[in-house]
Amino acid sequence: PAYRPLVPTVDTTRNQYVAGSLVRTSNHTLIVGAVGVGKTMTIQSMLDALPAEKSYCTINFSAQTTSNSLQDTIEGKLEKRTKGVFAPVGGKKLVAFIDDLNMPQKSKFGFIPPLELIKLWADNGFWYDRARCEAKYVKDMQLLAAMAPPGGGRNQFSQRISACFSVINMTQPSDAQLRRIFGTLLNNKLAEFADDVRPLGDPIVAASVDIYRAVCKELLPTPSKSHYLFNTRDLARIVLGVMQASKAFYDNKEDLLQLWVHETFRIIGDRMWDPADVAWLRKQLDERLSSTFSISFAGLFEEFGEQVPPFVNFMRSNMDVPPFEPVRDMGALKDMLTEKLEDYALEPGASALDLVLFKDALHHVCRIHRILSQPRGNALLVGVGGSGRKSLARLAAYVAELKVFSIEITKTYRLSEFREDLKGLYRQAGVANKPTLFLFDETQIKYETFLEDVNNILTSGEVPNLFPKDELGGVLDELRPAAKAAMAGETQEQLMAFFLERVRTNLHVVLCLSPVGETFRERCRMFPGLVNCTTIDWFTEWPADALYEVATRQMASEDLGSEEVKKAVCRMFVTAHQSVEATSRSMWLTIRRRNYVTPTHYLETVRNYKALLAEKRTELLSKSNKLSGGLTKLDETRVQVADMKKVVEHKQVVVSQAKQDCEELLVQIVQDKRVADEQEKQVNAEATKIAKETDEANAIAQQVSAELEKALPALQEAEAALNVLTKKDISELKVGTPGAAAIWFNAKRIGPYITGSPSNWVSV
Repeated sequence: PAYRPLVPTVDTTRNQYVAGSLVRTSNHTLIVGAVGVGKTMTIQSMLDALPAEKSYCTINFSAQTTSNSLQDTIEGKLEKRTKGVFAPVGGKKLVAFIDDLNMPQKSKFGFIPPLELIKLWADNGFWYDRARCEAKYVKDMQLLAAMAPPGGGRNQFSQRISACFSVINMTQPSDAQLRRIFGTLLNNKLAEFADDVRPLGDPIVAASVDIYRAVCKELLPTPSKSHYLFNTRDLARIVLGVMQASKAFYDNKEDLLQLWVHETFRIIGDRMWDPADVAWLRKQLDERLSSTFSISFAGLFEEFGEQVPPFVNFMRSNMDVPPFEPVRDMGALKDMLTEKLEDYALEPGASALDLVLFKDALHHVCRIHRILSQPRGNALLVGVGGSGRKSLARLAAYVAELKVFSIEITKTYRLSEFREDLKGLYRQAGVANKPTLFLFDETQIKYETFLEDVNNILTSGEVPNLFPKDELGGVLDELRPAAKAAMAGETQEQLMAFFLERVRTNLHVVLCLSPVGETFRERCRMFPGLVNCTTIDWFTEWPADALYEVATRQMASEDLGSEEVKKAVCRMFVTAHQSVEATSRSMWLTIRRRNYVTPTHYLETVRNYKALLAEKRTELLSKSNKLSGGLTKLDETRVQVADMKKVVEHKQVVVSQAKQDCEELLVQIVQDKRVADEQEKQVNAEATKIAKETDEANAIAQQVSAELEKALPALQEAEAALNVLTKKDISELKVGTPGAAAIWFNAKRIGPYITGSPSNWVSV
């Protein structure tokens, strides 16, 4: 297949024969060779050709591999025969292929625990059950391992370990072998192309080999460029990229050379963050173009402004198999991606992506889409926070019609929850057969063991012991009808191989990491699959036009009075950000201290300006309203004062009249007071006189009271005599009957005290 090209050479055939002979005779074998010489590919071809009585499993070591995880992985491939004895399933013999044997970290005592476990088993045929502390004998298993020489995260181990293996050394292929391998592939692809294009296979491969050798010699890894790890995989990717050309659209030399330069920049140039390195690569390509193809770099890309355009295969959506061609109209590309961005926001469960599609963003979308469109294409997006890695990856996945799968980190998220998410990912890609993008961000790496599982996905496609045996049976049963339709076999091994092949076909991994600090370098060293099995796209600093466009987008809703003022403010943002970047670089060169200025800081600056602008506008509007209200009150007060002045003038007339009346009344009061004073004197004199008469009357009253007290007994007697009178006596008195003389006498005596002295009888 295209992702695993294998062209036999003398060395590969020899090594494959020797290793196969050792494996067939059950000898533990170790193949040593530099990265990219074809160890894994040779071993995989040999394993695929094993006889039916042998099976195999692949185990990828990393810096996080422990003896526990190795033991659990191998035991997951075994079944219990008798008490304490385990053997491969189905009575077969198991070949355990261990890749990157010397990757695990050394313990503090200087040994490598997984290798010591292997030596324990190789010498004694057993290891121990860690829970019961009982011996577990493992039968019918042999080891086949591969590793690169020590260095770059790979450790040296003692001869005690290497003595367990038969060692085979694989040397670096020569330039002639590389030209033969990749020339065979490319010439076979170009066999049916036009006459101008068909002879270009060998020259392109020769120029690619020269570029590869120059890159390996000049661009060595350094602490700040630890990802400069180039091997023949990169050369293979360049040639496979050129093989994306189609006969109908690549009918001349210039088009194919443009594609070759583009692929070289994508594989080698995209991982460069230093402009000097990019310029060096461009110079190398210019020299190869001039010497081999008699054309300059500037002349080849004259119609594109002497810049390498992005190549895409989604611009011609009306074709069943759209060609992989350069973008000649960046405006049309931007319009199309903007439309895709709007369509993505309408997808159920998807949130709108706040993206500004400036020139660099368009290039990154095209690069990510190119990676996702390739078989088993995986990407490593390296950039500081806020550079748009995840958002651009989601847009590229939507354009490539991939379903994005991502995990959600919580406080209680552990390795078990991560494994459950991976199960769902494998079911989606392997059972449901859905093309899927696994988007994994550095903020989601809660434990470094997460990266070990991701490293296994990238290198072999299999996460050891992901599914327990009971769950694995259910997964394989769901997959059985599809495997039967594809004639992939129905045994458990065949179903498992079909499941993993489906996963690797449908699953694309995109890692988003930051180069800040030492973490990125350590992860590249500890997990080699992050670099070797991915295509790196480095997100460099935003250029001035990108900064300006982002600021313009952010300030679109703001009213600054005029467009000129708004443009000036946006340019001010760009100048401020770039000046801080320049000062940070100067500080690094001067005092060797880093100050990272990220796009997030730039966006926060613009947002803070907008927030401060809104705050100040609110504050000024409040003050303006207060001032306007005060002026309104002053106007109202002025009117009221004028009205009050008129009232005061009228009242002054009334008051003056009232004052005059008061003065006249005061004069009258003074006169009346004089009269009252005189009357008071008279009243006082009368009062004195009356008081004197009152005293005299009181004296008379006392005298009369004394005399009355004396007369009261006689009065009481008279009243008593009067009470005994009857009607008859009154009648006699009226007619003057005898005895009247006495009555008359008495009447005259008491009359003065009652009614006066009687004058006749009737009055009596």
